[in-house]
This record gives sequence, C-alpha cells and structure tokens, in this order.
Amino acid sequence: MRLGGQDQQLIEGVIGAIVERYGTRLSAVALCGDSAGPTYQPGNTRLELAVVIDAIDADVLAGLSQVRGFRARRRVAPFLLFDHDYMQSSLDVFPLEFLDLSDRHVLLHGDVDPFVGLSFEREHMRLQVEQQLRGKLLHLWEAYLVARGSRSTVRRMLIQTPTAFEVIARGILYLLDADRPVEPFALIAGVERAFDVPLPTLQLLERVRAGTDSLSRKDVEETFSNYLAEIRLLVEGADKL
Repeated sequence: MRLGGQDQQLIEGVIGAIVERYGTRLSAVALCGDSAGPTYQPGNTRLELAVVIDAIDADVLAGLSQVRGFRARRRVAPFLLFDHDYMQSSLDVFPLEFLDLSDRHVLLHGDVDPFVGLSFEREHMRLQVEQQLRGKLLHLWEAYLVARGSRSTVRRMLIQTPTAFEVIARGILYLLDADRPVEPFALIAGVERAFDVPLPTLQLLERVRAGTDSLSRKDVEETFSNYLAEIRLLVEGADKL
C-alpha cells in the first residue's frame, strides 16, 4: 500500500522522530485502521499508527506526547500504544480489536511484525462479539432517546455506525472460519452469507459513508427502525455461535 505524497511525508516524519527518540527500544510502527484499508483517501482519511515499544512508562508517554506535537492539522490520530507484555496478556480481553489490527495494518518500521499470526481463544472471541452487539443495541436505544426527535442527530449517529460494525463482523467471520475481506461491502456480504440474513440497511449506511449514496432526513426514522431489526438478527445469530 502506498500513501498519498503529503501523507507519506507526514508519516515518515513522525516515524523518524519516534526512532530518533527511542532507537532500539522501538519494536514496530504500523499503519492501521481505515488508513491501512481500501477506503483510504489521500489527504482526507485520518492516519492511524500502532506503536510497539519495549516497555511503556510515564517517561515514554511524556516523550511520545512531544512527538504527537509534530502532527500537522490533526491528520495523525493519537498513537495506539503497546508494549509486548500488554499485547500478550490482552488477547483474551480485546480479541476483536487485535483481530481488526491484525487484518488491517501495514508494517512501516520494524524487523518483525508483531501483529501477524495472533491467535485467539474461540470463547473469548464469541463473548466479545455478543457483548459488542448487545452493547450496540443499548447504545442505539439510549442515543435515540437523547436525540429527542432530532432527525439530523439520528442521521449522524447512523452514518457513524459502519466502522464499529466492521470490527464486529470480522469477529463473526473468524468464529465461522470464513474469509474476512478487507473491503467493507464484501465484509458485510460475508456476514449475510454466514448468518443467512439480509443486511440492506448496513449496506446502505456503508454506501452513505463512502459517498456513493445518500440518507435524507425524511428516511431517517425508517432507516433507524430497519437498522435496529438487523442488529437484532445479528444478536440472535451470535447467541447461537
């Protein structure tokens, strides 16, 4: 994967500053999230970096906070920080997040890629998938009440949902030993096949997010209702995994 010219220069500068400060203590730096996937747009997608250092303490955080000051126009997100002990002891707690990181990253610095070959206990993954889906329902119910009938607020909430769902979708497909496409539409289609359920609203929201479709204010209520129904179907499917 190749970043756009200005993004490439920005990332090289940030990595160079980290390497200069930490040298051999720095194990790896990887591009991750949307900036490492097919939805990346040069100059538009926020750049995300996962940074692995031998041991993270207050001094390391203080130093990295100065590197973060190198950011230009907030193009680089706050670093996703790990040390080796934390990674190895957290795979059971955050299997979804580490699976997403493993699936969507590009190693930019380091001799060994620490995000390749991660393995997860099936029950840990299943529990987090179900927990995240049920939590999403609770969040949607609460957010709708907080919106107090504001269609623009509900619309904004709906458009923000695809990214979080993609992380859960990877976990679902992992549990079913199915291929996990990087491309968002293919990922949703994979879940549709795996659970034998249609997810047209999730597909619509992904198109809206990608800028290839629209969601008018008059369609917000129906879309929200359909979205709730689809999440319910996924909760029922996850409960049987």
